[in-house]
Amino acid sequence: GYDKQILKQFSEAIEDYNKVLELDKNFERAYVQRAFCKVQLKDYESAITDFESAIKLNPNDPISYLNLGFVHYNLGNKEDTTYFAKAIEIDEKMAEAYFMRGQVFLNKDENELAVLDFTKAIEIEPTWTAYYLSRSVAYDRLNEYEKALDDCLKIKQIDPNYTDIDEYIRDFKKELQVAST
Repeated sequence: GYDKQILKQFSEAIEDYNKVLELDKNFERAYVQRAFCKVQLKDYESAITDFESAIKLNPNDPISYLNLGFVHYNLGNKEDTTYFAKAIEIDEKMAEAYFMRGQVFLNKDENELAVLDFTKAIEIEPTWTAYYLSRSVAYDRLNEYEKALDDCLKIKQIDPNYTDIDEYIRDFKKELQVAST
C-alpha cells in the first residue's frame, strides 16, 4: 500500500490498506496511511473515520490529531482548535500544529493568539516561509506594519524568488509611510 501511495496510486493503495485491516483491524498505521490516501482523493468524511480509528488505537499520535484537524479545517470548520491543540499537547515541537492553530485564530480574528502560534512555529522551523507570511498577515491586522514588513523581508531572504513578496513589501512600506505622517 505504501509503495502505491508514494506513486500517487491512491485508490490502489487504499485497496491494499483494506486488505491489511482485514488481517489486523488493530493496525493503527494502516488507518493513518489509508486516511492520507483518502484525503488525496478528497474523500474527507471517510478520512475522518480512519483518523478517528487510528486515534482510538493510539491516542498519543500527534500526526493523527494534526491531520484530523486539517481535514475538518478543509471541510469548512475553520474555528475549532481542538485537534491542533491536542497535537501540540502531545508534541510541543510540532510546528505544523502551531501553524494550523494560528490559521484558525486568524479566521476568528484573534490576531494576537495567531502571532504567538506563528512565532512558535517559526522558532521550531525557521525557514518555512508560509509561517512568516501568515504572521505578517496577523501583524498587518494589528496595524504592526514594521513587524509585518520584517517578516516579508525575511521571506525574501529565505527565498529570493518567492512569488508576490515584493508586492507585500511595497504595501507595508506604504503603510509605514502613511502611519508616520
